[in-house]
This record gives sequence, C-alpha cells and structure tokens, in this order.
Amino acid sequence: MKLKKFKIYLRAIKAYCKAVNIKLIPVRGFEGCGEYDPNRRVIKYDNTLSNSDIISTLLHELGHYLDDLRNPNKYAGAHHYYGRTRLERNYVYLTVNQKQVLFSTETEAWDNAEAIAKQLKIPLGNWFKKDKISSLNTYRSIRVY
Repeated sequence: MKLKKFKIYLRAIKAYCKAVNIKLIPVRGFEGCGEYDPNRRVIKYDNTLSNSDIISTLLHELGHYLDDLRNPNKYAGAHHYYGRTRLERNYVYLTVNQKQVLFSTETEAWDNAEAIAKQLKIPLGNWFKKDKISSLNTYRSIRVY
C-alpha cells in the first residue's frame, strides 16, 4: 500500500535509529521482510516492499530492539537475535516451549512496534494491522497448542 506520508514516517524512523545507534540497511529482495541484529546494531530490510510494508517492517524490527534491551537472556544464554533466528530457521524441530517463546517474542515485537509508532507520531491504520496479523499467523502455524 502506498502511504501518503511515507517519507515523513521513514524520516522519523531513521532519526530514531540514529538516536539509538542502529544502522538501517536496505537490501533489494532480502530474504523475509527484515531482521534486527543486535550485535551489529543493524536492521536489514527489503526495500522492494510496499511503502506500508517497509514502515511496518522497520517498526517491527525496532520492536525486537526494545525486546532485546528488556530481555537480553530470553534464550537462556544464546543471544536474543541468534537464538530467535536459530529457532525460526529450525522450527520443525522446536519443542512446544520453544515455539511458545518464539511466538511470544514476535507478539511482543509487534506490541513494541505500536508503542514506537505512537512515540514517533506515526498513525497505524489497517495496513499495519494486516501485516501484524499476517506475520503472527505465520508463527501460529508452527505453534503447538
């Protein structure tokens, strides 16, 4: 979806990232929508996505940044990012508990994204809700109830 104020929202996100020392790296055709690497303090994102998908992806990855700050040991010794990435890539072999942790981490990142958007005065419409639901449905499909 094309956002009328895309450039304004992107500028606000870039300013936030600069303030917290996170580098944004646009990648053409990135695998997935984006990822946050806390060791390198980098967010990579697919810059071929729609405007709304870019904004929701960046907000979501910043949500992982906040989660990482609050819960650096969530993966019991494995760094948050590498623990989450390892779990995502090996989801077929996850225990029920690991799937629940992964799902709750993704949910928390989306909730954090909403808080960051509010702080940056980025109004979230149905485009954001759609991305959030779609993403969480992907993780729901691997969760064992």
